[in-house]
Amino acid sequence: MLRRLPLVALVFAALCAPSVASAGEPAAPFSPTRDKSFVAVVSQWVAVAKTPGGKPVFELQPSTLYAGQRLRLLVLGARDVDGERWLRVRLPAWHGMPSGWIRERKINLVVNPWRVEVDHRTGILRILKAGTLVRTSKVGTGTSHTPTPLGLHAIYDHWRSDQAILGEWTVSLTVHSSKMPTFNGKRAIVAIHGWGSGNGTSGNVSHGCVRVVDGGLMRMVALQLPNGTPVQVV
Repeated sequence: MLRRLPLVALVFAALCAPSVASAGEPAAPFSPTRDKSFVAVVSQWVAVAKTPGGKPVFELQPSTLYAGQRLRLLVLGARDVDGERWLRVRLPAWHGMPSGWIRERKINLVVNPWRVEVDHRTGILRILKAGTLVRTSKVGTGTSHTPTPLGLHAIYDHWRSDQAILGEWTVSLTVHSSKMPTFNGKRAIVAIHGWGSGNGTSGNVSHGCVRVVDGGLMRMVALQLPNGTPVQVV
């Protein structure tokens, strides 16, 4: 049985442990599209490998770190190795690698029609369901010194904000900003959250988070979009 190591040890193991598995054959397309994505719902401790079929390097707990919610991981792809299907999933940033491989038989696989797209150049956030645009909102994103990380992320968990400036809800993402590792003496996270002043505008104004002007849309992101929903920032 794998030991459940402290966080620092987990990160070191993830970066340094050798890989021993072959890549295997590509499985059916599991990568996210604008129409749908697949989510791995974790209900038990699950081992993560650096390669499909490879030696596990750490384990993920079945609940989220911040809010203690069910862990749901965005699936990025799949491969079959020796008759067993492995899924590549987006990992929370603190594990030292952006993605890893888990056995499909260890999780429940569900389809998710929701998707979030953020354009930092125009300051617009879009919510899509099954490829159809549902709602949009003006948002603020990071400055040139503290940019919002680009790329494909995922919703990690959510909670009612504990600071008025964050609005009503905070929705954490699976990515950290290399430009802002800490904030107010704590580990910084990149999140989508409200705009407490109520009169915010779009633009490059944040420390890396996505600030949502529309309170109703922010509640929708927090309460209707499940953890594991893809968030594409361009």
